[in-house]
Amino acid sequence: MRNEKLKESYSEALKNKQQMYKEGIEKFISLECKDEANLEKIKLNIYSIFSSVFDISYKKVYGGKNEFNEESYNKLYEVYMEFFDKIPSNWKENYAKAEKHGFTTECIIEEIKLTTANEIKDMFIKHYNEQKIIG
Repeated sequence: MRNEKLKESYSEALKNKQQMYKEGIEKFISLECKDEANLEKIKLNIYSIFSSVFDISYKKVYGGKNEFNEESYNKLYEVYMEFFDKIPSNWKENYAKAEKHGFTTECIIEEIKLTTANEIKDMFIKHYNEQKIIG
């Protein structure tokens, strides 16, 4: 079923990226690059957040049933995409405030959060569309 394949492929992609960031954190810590490790931790955290909300979205739409239909598949897309508006909204506000006050470090952190969220969003859209085409 398309929905199960989407869940499997997308979840796997998220896990792979999380593992990559975990390895990056370990590497930077071993090199005593604390700032770089902290930036990788931020990215890992964003991946964890959106991984969790994907699971929540999936459960909300399918409710333990894996019955597939086009309407539910599209509903999953809508429900999950809402999180890409809701969650980063505070980060956008924080970025604007930090920029206004010249807080460079805070700007960098908020920019990383926003960029990472967009990367995850693009990844989901790619997996969603691939499964839609494969059918």
